[in-house]
Amino acid sequence: MSVPVRVAVTDEDFALCARIKNAVQSREPVTAAELRDDPGARLLLHGESGYAVVTESSLVDSAFAMVRVLPDARRRGVGSALLVACSAEARALGCGRLYGRVDGDDAESLAFVTRRGFVEIAREVEQVRELGAEEPPAPPAGIALVEAEPKHLEGVYAVAVEATPDMALDALIEAAPYERWLAESAGRIFHVALDGGRVVGFATLAPLPARPGVLEHELTAVLRSHRRHGIAEALKRTQLAWAAAAGHAQLVTYTQEGNDAMRGLNRKLGYRERLASIAVQGPLVTSAVGV
Repeated sequence: MSVPVRVAVTDEDFALCARIKNAVQSREPVTAAELRDDPGARLLLHGESGYAVVTESSLVDSAFAMVRVLPDARRRGVGSALLVACSAEARALGCGRLYGRVDGDDAESLAFVTRRGFVEIAREVEQVRELGAEEPPAPPAGIALVEAEPKHLEGVYAVAVEATPDMALDALIEAAPYERWLAESAGRIFHVALDGGRVVGFATLAPLPARPGVLEHELTAVLRSHRRHGIAEALKRTQLAWAAAAGHAQLVTYTQEGNDAMRGLNRKLGYRERLASIAVQGPLVTSAVGV
C-alpha cells in the first residue's frame, strides 16, 4: 500500500523535516523553526523517510523544489512520489517547470533528476571566510557606506531588480515581487552604498540559526552604472568588519561557478571554495510510474 504524501503542519512535522534535511545535508543544517517560518514555502512529507519543499522562485515559470530522502529509504519510490507532489504544487502556483539544486558530490541524486528530464543550468561554489581582526574600508570616492535603515529598502530592491537578471544562470531570472522580496528579507542585515543619498549597491548577511557564529553572505549587487569602481569590494569588507565586531567567527557564501568577477573578489578577500551544488531545471512530473 502506497504511503500518501502529506503537508507538514505540526511542530512534529517540521522537526521531522529538519532531521531529514540534516541527515542528508549535514554541512548545511537547519532548525525546525527555520523551516516552519520560511515565508511561502510548503513542505511535503512521505512517511518518515523523506520530505520536499516547494516555493515560488525567481526563475521565470519555475517553482523552486527540493526533494530529500534518507539514504536507507532510497530506490523505493519515495523521491518519485515527492517529485509528483512538488509538480502538483508548482502547477497550483501557475508554474510550468521545476528548479532545484543537487549537491555537487551527489551523483545518485543528479542521475535521479537527469532521468526525469532535468538539465544543468548552473554550478554553484561554496566559499568560506574565517573572521579575524577586520578593518572597515575607506569608501570609494563620492560613496557613503552605511547599515541599511527601513527608508533604504525600496532602493535596495531597485538594485536587486536590475542585478538579478545578470546572475550566471542558463535560465531567465528576475527579482521576486516587492512584497515577497520584503518578506523573504526579514532578519537580513543590509549594508548599502549611497551616491548622493541614492542606493547604488548593497550587500546582505543572513543568520544561520543552526550554525552559531556563522552568517551567510548572500547577494551583493551594484547598479550597472556604478560597477568597476570598487563598490562591491567595499561593501563586502564593510560586512566582514560588521560581522567580526558582532562576534561572529565565519562567513559562508554561494556563488555561481560562471560568476568569475565575484568568485575572484571573494578569493581576494580570503575566501576558500569548493563545489557546492548543481542547479537543475526540468519539467513537471505527473506520474511516478515508469520514472
